[in-house]
Amino acid sequence: TDDPDNPESETHAIFTPVFDGDKIIALNMRVTKYTELMLPRGYSKTTLVGIGVMLYYILYKVKKFPVYVSETATHAEMQLANVRREIEANERVIAVFGNIVPDRQSSKKWTGDQLETETGIVAVARGRGGQIRGLNVNGQRPDCILLDDVEDRDSVKTLEQRQKARQWFYADVKPALPEMQEEGTIIALGTLLHPEALLMTLRNDPEWTSIIFGVYDKQGDLLWAANMTERKIQ
Repeated sequence: TDDPDNPESETHAIFTPVFDGDKIIALNMRVTKYTELMLPRGYSKTTLVGIGVMLYYILYKVKKFPVYVSETATHAEMQLANVRREIEANERVIAVFGNIVPDRQSSKKWTGDQLETETGIVAVARGRGGQIRGLNVNGQRPDCILLDDVEDRDSVKTLEQRQKARQWFYADVKPALPEMQEEGTIIALGTLLHPEALLMTLRNDPEWTSIIFGVYDKQGDLLWAANMTERKIQ
């Protein structure tokens, strides 16, 4: 779009393949520097990102400093606690990756909002509106920011609240990535709650790759009928 802040601005769509891989064994997604995933509620996006992706980044050292951002600090820390439990108590994780939890006498943090592993990875949890820009731990700045449903129904009700979310994102979240590190990424996922929500702003931003998942397939059948019935969709 010519102007992401203007819903009436002309939009130009560019379609490119984002998935590859074997249909049965694996499905890989090419994540760009700025990637948006728009999914319906109830499709386990928080579980996949809050636990799955964050745990993968930490264990395999894919990212050195991932930041998980959610609607509230409490919710973000709850998801980081899920990751923490897997690292501390999952026998399979420990068998493969060893004990990466710092000793109690260590200077490394192992708290509700920040984890520092023995392998040198830092993971932080923040709520919407929290300070992200300027995060720096041992000279390391965030190289990945995961935004998970940072807006709720109340926060999109008024124009002032929607503008506040956009200002926070562009003034605090986006600049948190080091300008000199090309590998830094931001992944935003959530359910669309308003035509002028942050998700729509990002969708209209030419820097972003936007991927939208529906509840029906091309034939009009439900993709996950056991979980998302017609009644739930309505």
